[in-house]
Amino acid sequence: MPERQTGRVVAVLIVVGLLATAAVLFALGRGRRDGAGSRGNPVVLILSPSHGDASVAARLGAALSTSSGLTIEVRSARTRAEAVAATGLASVDGGILPIFDYLLAHQEFGVRAGLQLVRGDGERATAGVILVRDDSPITALTQLAGQPIAFVDRSSTTGYLLAARLLQEQRIDVRPVFTGDHVASLSQLTAGTVAAAATYRHQRAGLRVIAAAGTVPNEPLFFHPRLPDATRDRILAAFVGLATTTDGRALLGQLAEATGVAPIDDAAYGEVNDLLAATRQRLVDLVPEGRRLVERRHQPVPPPMGQ
Repeated sequence: MPERQTGRVVAVLIVVGLLATAAVLFALGRGRRDGAGSRGNPVVLILSPSHGDASVAARLGAALSTSSGLTIEVRSARTRAEAVAATGLASVDGGILPIFDYLLAHQEFGVRAGLQLVRGDGERATAGVILVRDDSPITALTQLAGQPIAFVDRSSTTGYLLAARLLQEQRIDVRPVFTGDHVASLSQLTAGTVAAAATYRHQRAGLRVIAAAGTVPNEPLFFHPRLPDATRDRILAAFVGLATTTDGRALLGQLAEATGVAPIDDAAYGEVNDLLAATRQRLVDLVPEGRRLVERRHQPVPPPMGQ
């Protein structure tokens, strides 16, 4: 078997094992984590790979430990699927995941938002736009009817979902061209092979906004409810403190270009669920291995041997 294929098989087996372990441990280990934060029993936070590698995780854990007076271990997962599965482990107390991954973890494991990442000059939401070229004759959204439009993929918030909802609300049918990433979408728009492109809000030379597509809140820092409130609050304060120092701000910048944090609760994420409903998307289909996680999560836990 080729080395690359072998690596994929191993990665899938690891994720499947984590999913099975998460389902069992979540069912058996719902108890309080009153002693979490000691040297022998650290608070454990999980990072999605899009929020930092092992080096970032180690530095973040050290900074939070120093500031909070707790022992905090931050782990970086190798894949999104691994990060979501790890959230269900009894030894993991919280973390940072992409928005859809977090919502699935909230649905399946009961985790709760505590803070959200802030970017730029205090931006608490990610905005989507539909762009055309500066020299395009298109000046109104209705003129996109029947035109080829570049989208990233069906799981992309700014690259598809926000724009798709807007076009649906306006009853404008377009010809979707799925490109795989934002750079490819913009390249096709610049080359003139599509009439417009859905992407995130950012100033780009030679392109102009034909329509604002809406926003979704930035992803949260979340915790399991089994973590004592006092422990959680010390970690929240440590995260807030990162934005007050030069080193802390530099470290935040490694978390998907965050510049700070701000309070949020799960009610704010209801609009994301509304977006999925409007675009007829299922959460389990937007998260890698999401369907498998949910299926294993709801399998009956076998009784102990001898019973």
